[in-house]
Amino acid sequence: MNHAVIRILCWMAMAIVVLGSAGCGDEAGRLNKKARKAFMAADQEEAVRLFNRALTLDPGNLTAHFYLGWIYEMQGRVDEGITEFRKAIEAHPNHDGSYVHLGGLYLAKGMLDEAIEAFNKAVILNPDAANAHYNLGIAYRRKGNTAEAAGAFFDAGLLSVVKDNKDLAVNAYINLKEMGNLQLAGELQGVLGPWFDPATEAIKPSAGGRVQE
Repeated sequence: MNHAVIRILCWMAMAIVVLGSAGCGDEAGRLNKKARKAFMAADQEEAVRLFNRALTLDPGNLTAHFYLGWIYEMQGRVDEGITEFRKAIEAHPNHDGSYVHLGGLYLAKGMLDEAIEAFNKAVILNPDAANAHYNLGIAYRRKGNTAEAAGAFFDAGLLSVVKDNKDLAVNAYINLKEMGNLQLAGELQGVLGPWFDPATEAIKPSAGGRVQE
């Protein structure tokens, strides 16, 4: 067999691999679309089935891993959720949402160092993510790092104005008050003043809770 024929056969083989891979990706995308519809319709069982089918075609599919993690999180299947968010991050290290949810699951397990690491990564990737700052504050507060917690809550309160998230702003303010950081609480109250007065809002404190993405 001459070299020209060999080159042609090699090109054909490469084309088959590339086209086959693209076809799998397209089919995985269609499955993800159907799965998201099932997810929005609260049919979690069907969504899980379809997302898993998508992963058989595209094992590194961010959408499938992320939504599976989210579904498992909602179902209280913490360890399975952690596994899916880790896989999402492994395939797409710059997806801040995966770090936020992963941090929340670590927080649920009392793995505070891991939660802090995950939330810090989310904040680095998306500095405007108010919920990531707030969750970071929760993790720091539970660990007893009050200075870091106060800074995170203050940042969350400021960013909540941009996000128009009054509940988050109020909870950030309440956490600062509960921690005894009256200076930052007063500064945050002053910033929020033109929008609303957090001191007059009857929102239950959520120092032990976590804000979803």
